[in-house]
Amino acid sequence: MDLLEQFDAAFRTHTLPLIREFLPDDFSAEPIYYYLDIAINRKFRSGLPVIVAENEGFDIDAAALVGAFSELFFCAALVIDDIVDRDSRRENGESAHIRFGVERTVSSTHIALAACHCMAARLLELELRDSVTKTMHDMLIQSSHRVLRTFGLDLETQNRTRGTQCLIEDAAEKTNTGAYALATMGPIAEQKGVIGATETLVAFGTCLGIAGQLRNDVYDFALYSNWRGRLSDLSNGYDTFPIAMIRELLGDHAVANDVDPFDIQESFRNSGAQERTFDIINQQVDRACTLVGRLGLSEDSTKMLNSWAEQHRPPELFKRDY
Repeated sequence: MDLLEQFDAAFRTHTLPLIREFLPDDFSAEPIYYYLDIAINRKFRSGLPVIVAENEGFDIDAAALVGAFSELFFCAALVIDDIVDRDSRRENGESAHIRFGVERTVSSTHIALAACHCMAARLLELELRDSVTKTMHDMLIQSSHRVLRTFGLDLETQNRTRGTQCLIEDAAEKTNTGAYALATMGPIAEQKGVIGATETLVAFGTCLGIAGQLRNDVYDFALYSNWRGRLSDLSNGYDTFPIAMIRELLGDHAVANDVDPFDIQESFRNSGAQERTFDIINQQVDRACTLVGRLGLSEDSTKMLNSWAEQHRPPELFKRDY
């Protein structure tokens, strides 16, 4: 069983039953379950904490709650993202607000986010040290707030020029849920003697979150034309990393409003912006792998986390024409 299959198995076995407990699969929640079914999100937000908990003998109930919170929150955030960006497609299907209507879809996100907070509250009832469950609870709530604030940040900075460093910082914020899903196992690990586990896991997740978001920005050029409409971020006036990198290398004229999007794609490939972007992605992956080595987890967990990190490197398809 490969890693993505392990994530899916952990989701089906431990996470989905909890989601159904807190969010019944009925008319009100149908847009959310629609995305849980069609979204190719690789279920790592639940898979990583559950599998690490199984490997290390951590509390599996805590890991399952973290996974359920993280997957459900991410799904609700995807729904909101598609509404804000006015995207009509989500991967291999219609966007939820197109399929179910905006009013019903927005209502479903409210119910899902309320269910997430109930899941976080359940953590406080587990038979773990109070300081451990309180830290885990606070990490989940704070990370979700940070992610939701990024929607306003995108709108606030719409049609504004931003530098690559700002966009790297934004990437860390946007991917907080994924980073903290695994990092919430840190307080349990520290209770079992793994010194500095929480800080190290946060850094590990942040590195991969940045790498994944930068890859996603490139995907907006390369792969998402059929799913979300050609160059969704660009058409919405969002400054993404490839655009900012082109601007740093070639000047503002290279990405002016009247420049054809396909010319921008050519500039990304031919200006050195692609190579620089890939270098930054690989640096983040390299750092993540170094951090794994500091944790002192079991061989199985270490191998899995390194394998997951390696999957964030730029794929071969980016070396060919889009």
